[in-house]
Amino acid sequence: AEYQAPLLESVREAVQALQEKFTRPYVASGAGRAASARDLPAVASELLWARQVQGQLDALMGRTEDVLGAYWKLEPAGKELARKFNHIADLLGNRRVFKDWLSSWRERVNADLEPARQAREKHIFLISRNRHGERRLEVNFDKSKVELFKEVRNLRQISTDQRIPPSIETMALAAQKRYPVAMALQATLETY
Repeated sequence: AEYQAPLLESVREAVQALQEKFTRPYVASGAGRAASARDLPAVASELLWARQVQGQLDALMGRTEDVLGAYWKLEPAGKELARKFNHIADLLGNRRVFKDWLSSWRERVNADLEPARQAREKHIFLISRNRHGERRLEVNFDKSKVELFKEVRNLRQISTDQRIPPSIETMALAAQKRYPVAMALQATLETY
């Protein structure tokens, strides 16, 4: 009993630190900035971060059980901690980042199926105008699809329980195949 108070205080402080991670958006957090600096896609890195936080939460629950015993949720101090653990777990479970990403790319897949868009995709180069009104030759490659194939690759690697629809995987695979050629052509154009 005399050792329980300092140990419980240690667990409370760790829970408080874990709760503070949720006060800032992921992209503004240290983990978000580090993932961005390492060129990790936003969705996969946020899901990986949530998995790590869940592991920390499980470890804290184990520490609480070590301090208070197997029936720790029945103790007054245990009830308070259990409520906080449940709150953090709910925040982790309610992350809509994957669903939002998925719905935005489903819209893009549907837009890419339009005949006018498909006809445009067949062209290797596009002629556009710069801000001075001068014509400019560009490679016809949507750079946002680079993010798509990185996202799909990383989501597969971290083996989330989230299922990626075949239409999005197909689009990512096509972008991954076109990417090296598009970048080589773009580098060639920039030399002229």
